[in-house]
Amino acid sequence: MTEIVDARPSAIAGSWYPANSSDLTLSVDSYLQLANSRQFPPSNIKGLIVPHAGHIYSGQVAGKAFGLVKETQPDTVVILSPHHGYSPYAFLSSKHTHYQTPLGQVPIQHGLLDNISKQLETETDQPITLVGQDSEHSLEIQLPFLQRVLNHPFQLIPIMMRSYQFAHLIALGDAIANCLAGRAWLMVISTDLSHFKTIGAAHNLDRDMLRAWESFEEEGILRSAMVEKTEACGLNAVLAGIRACKQAGATGLSVLGYDTSARVTGDRSSVVGYASAVITSEI
Repeated sequence: MTEIVDARPSAIAGSWYPANSSDLTLSVDSYLQLANSRQFPPSNIKGLIVPHAGHIYSGQVAGKAFGLVKETQPDTVVILSPHHGYSPYAFLSSKHTHYQTPLGQVPIQHGLLDNISKQLETETDQPITLVGQDSEHSLEIQLPFLQRVLNHPFQLIPIMMRSYQFAHLIALGDAIANCLAGRAWLMVISTDLSHFKTIGAAHNLDRDMLRAWESFEEEGILRSAMVEKTEACGLNAVLAGIRACKQAGATGLSVLGYDTSARVTGDRSSVVGYASAVITSEI
């Protein structure tokens, strides 16, 4: 039976990254070359945290993470991202069969997505709601990196998040780990850091948030945001993603790169912070 393809069209090609496939390939490949892949054995890598600004702003930081997974063989990639627009739903995903980018189509694994949604709804009364032709950039921006770095077919579990309730996020992480147990999968967590601060203030806030990440404790990361007022627009994705990776055997996190928008704009009075990290196990 021929599969009916209903691809979600790119919402950001030509603005957040190049619309021309050759130009996009060249730019993404140049970012991937910045990774030091010898530091982390591929078999130990469970997940990545990557920024989601336009590639010209944060592509170098993202490339330091994505370049580490060239030798990995996940058949499933989970992307957790915030949902920046309004929605009445706590968790969203795409109702389409594929995501479209200038580099081709990525299929969505709706069977596993449905399993995760059912377990999540059992625990929280909040399912993953499917929507069409969303415009969320923070999830799509990661796809060209995956399309270039993974040299084998893979399927996608895309989840966009509105809820910041801690119990919801822990339940989502547990559902992902449970439903993907026994599979070869990779977690990709999408977040930027501080927004529209002076560069000095951004450095201080972002340093504290990165220290919280390295603690590898969900409660500590939440406390950093709530008490110390550090910032990560994808805090919900970070908490749920780290929980899922820990449930799958991850034991630590290493920060790989940091930058701000000032490198491109020259404006040090109002910057956005970007960082990337790798989540690993000991064996």
